[in-house]
Amino acid sequence: MYGDKSLTPAETMRLAVLGALTEGDVSYADLATSVRHFVERMVGPSLELLGSSLEVLRLEGLIEAADGRSGDQVPMRLTPAGRDTFEKLMLSSLRAPLNDIQRLVLALKLRFIDQLSSEDRADQIDLLLELTETELARLEDLRRTGAGGMFADWLDQEVDHTGKRRAWLKSCLERAEADV
Repeated sequence: MYGDKSLTPAETMRLAVLGALTEGDVSYADLATSVRHFVERMVGPSLELLGSSLEVLRLEGLIEAADGRSGDQVPMRLTPAGRDTFEKLMLSSLRAPLNDIQRLVLALKLRFIDQLSSEDRADQIDLLLELTETELARLEDLRRTGAGGMFADWLDQEVDHTGKRRAWLKSCLERAEADV
């Protein structure tokens, strides 16, 4: 992790793999394919996101073959150490503004947030809300500089989108806090 407790690209890829396995056992080949597909659709092909192979996660004891065999079609599962690592990665912070990597981390957190305890889920939604409010304040400040033309139109669109995300996160936080 970086000093601000946000994820490195390699840790982001770990979160993608471990999170996928929180949803159930999946074959080695299908796991690799689904993680690659999700990441490429979120941020496009990226050399920065060529994370460690599944074999490294297996050697570290974070994932294992469900039946002790090896091969592409063998179901993989999360180990207890893998579950602990998943939770640690899910509880990491995010950096503002959102770049491609941070958008991927945000998407992964939202995809797997239901795998967390009610309290941790509420904390993560609060973190996302805080980040969104910071982003909105930054955009509104930039908009007040008097920019015109297409840039102003684009800023208005970004402010509107971020404002809608803030409202949605507020409603998510209310629901999550009711579950705690």
